[in-house]
Amino acid sequence: MFRQFILSGVAVAASTLTLLGQALDLEFTHAEGMEKGKSPAKGVLIDDEGTLATVAVYGTDPHKAFWVDSTGKEVALTLLAHDEVSRITLLKVPKSVSEGKKVVKQMGEASDLVPAAALTTDLETKGGVSRLVSKVKRFDGKVLPLTLMRVAHTKEGVMPGTPLFDEKGDLVGLAHEAVVSQKSNTYALPVEALKHILAISNDAGKDKEGVVKRCWVGLALDAQSDSPVVTGVRPESPARKAGIIKGDIILSVAGENVAEYADVVDSFYYMQPKKAVTFKVLRGTEVKEFSVVPEVNPLFKE
Repeated sequence: MFRQFILSGVAVAASTLTLLGQALDLEFTHAEGMEKGKSPAKGVLIDDEGTLATVAVYGTDPHKAFWVDSTGKEVALTLLAHDEVSRITLLKVPKSVSEGKKVVKQMGEASDLVPAAALTTDLETKGGVSRLVSKVKRFDGKVLPLTLMRVAHTKEGVMPGTPLFDEKGDLVGLAHEAVVSQKSNTYALPVEALKHILAISNDAGKDKEGVVKRCWVGLALDAQSDSPVVTGVRPESPARKAGIIKGDIILSVAGENVAEYADVVDSFYYMQPKKAVTFKVLRGTEVKEFSVVPEVNPLFKE
């Protein structure tokens, strides 16, 4: 559920040729402790090696995913990586399944999309136009761990993991879940989140179970302030080592301007361990810049 998504958190080579992405039917087995059964999802192949990107439905086990053919036959898929915050899941598809399926060769930029931008869930059949409604930073008054997109569709029932393409045919997002109050709308993950998971899902970026490790910089901010004000810096944290102090107002992160607490939280999601990020801050009347090197969150250290 979307509420659980809130509580859970805080470069892909592009080809000039874009092949039509083909959504594949999937099922995830419900996790231990949940009602027995399976939940349907969609996924899309993102390379020629059989890597499939999807979104694991909340309450399911990302290790127990299956491709379902037209006759209902199930083929087990191998987990490559899973992000517990966004629930983006990368699966390895056997060649017997991936052979002949169309692959996404180019990913676009969801950050470039504006409200009412035309999208589609099916390039091959031109199955109706979807529209970006808005970018979503909060839900039920709580800041989300990353900014989502709200998308309006011509019909209900768009499943988690369904790919979203822009007018150029580039992949720009993956459906996350339906908007409860309006079933023909979905919340979707921007393609930048998928690119991020791909970038950090090497052996050093995930644990033995395939779960993507989160990183941290050790900053605390005032969620109620009009500006992103630092209210605390953890001892021995990357931010403390870099020189950021309590009272600094964050102006930009990695070159992107931030106007509020939610913008900073979103920037935290995309940080990678050991890859320096420039923080520009206002300290009194002086503008300062600091190079902060994020580290793996202590909760993920083995």
